[in-house]
Amino acid sequence: MVEIAVPTLPLPSSEAYAVWLLVGKTFHKCQRALNIGLAELDLTIAQLDVLTTIWRFPGLDQNQLAERLFVVKSNISNLIRKLEARGFIVREVDASDERRKRLTLTNQGQRLVKRARQHQDRVFTHMMDALDEQDVQLTRSVMERVSVALDGYLDSV
Repeated sequence: MVEIAVPTLPLPSSEAYAVWLLVGKTFHKCQRALNIGLAELDLTIAQLDVLTTIWRFPGLDQNQLAERLFVVKSNISNLIRKLEARGFIVREVDASDERRKRLTLTNQGQRLVKRARQHQDRVFTHMMDALDEQDVQLTRSVMERVSVALDGYLDSV
């Protein structure tokens, strides 16, 4: 039998690894909590992201929406079609460039965003009630540093 040498990689400290796993688990728990209420509204998190962004910035075109959501335009196209078919958004021709379509919420879309945000606010409040102000500031500081580190990694690959 031939023995194959398997290179070993240094593992992060068990404490650092536990933190990394906890961040991932917490993210997934948050997603699950959000999905519970959104399912009652027949919405996904991605659809809510689109609707909320249009609500905050009415008149965006599809490219601007994709940029704000950090996704490629093709990922947004299908979401927009579905939301438009359900009567939540409309695409209107840009007065200065007929090739561009501006996105706005319908009244029905605005009501849906309001209901979805109420659920989102309940989840957020439940999460933040576990922290005092010092915890919030420390978490923000740590996550900002982690975000910068990840930006550096992503820029290098």
